Amino acid sequence: VYVGNVLSNEVSIIDPATSTVTATIGTGIAPRGLAVSPDGGRLYVAASESNAVFVIDTVRRQSLGSIAVGSAPWGIALGAGGRKLYVGNSESDTVSVIDTVNQGVPLTIPVMDRPFGVVASPDGARIYVANFGSNSVSIIDTGTDAVVGTVFVDSGPFGLALSPGGATLYATTNQNTVSVVDTATATKTGSIPVGNHPQG
Repeated sequence: VYVGNVLSNEVSIIDPATSTVTATIGTGIAPRGLAVSPDGGRLYVAASESNAVFVIDTVRRQSLGSIAVGSAPWGIALGAGGRKLYVGNSESDTVSVIDTVNQGVPLTIPVMDRPFGVVASPDGARIYVANFGSNSVSIIDTGTDAVVGTVFVDSGPFGLALSPGGATLYATTNQNTVSVVDTATATKTGSIPVGNHPQG
């Protein structure tokens, strides 16, 4: 289990078998979004106040350096079989696409206002981005790296999750609700009342 510790600028690695922290690795400032490669060998950490994604070797438990991205990276997800990493830059209204093999940023995709949460479909073909400032979710096709749709949800979407098969998207919102989206039709189908100011 990997935990980003925002105020101590590090990632804790927890062994679930013993419920203990087995390593602590320094990252950039304010590590928020985390993504693990399909083989488990790399951990990607979006450090929102360093404007970079840090790459950690999970076997050797050491940092391999960082990749510069847009302003205030937050959400992060792997798509297209783990070959591409998508990073929501909350202050530049973009998603950076990182080539995980060459570790470069070949593309920046404009999205709507203040992207926070980012999640990939189970097959890696779609990336969903919660745009907090525009009450919407952008849908990115990982084959073309283009925005192919926008769904308007309750005000202030933040965190995103998908059902196991990818048919339903859930977005926590600033209206103390979780918006429910049918991914096949890209439409909001309902809202679920929850506690105060949900994020994750």
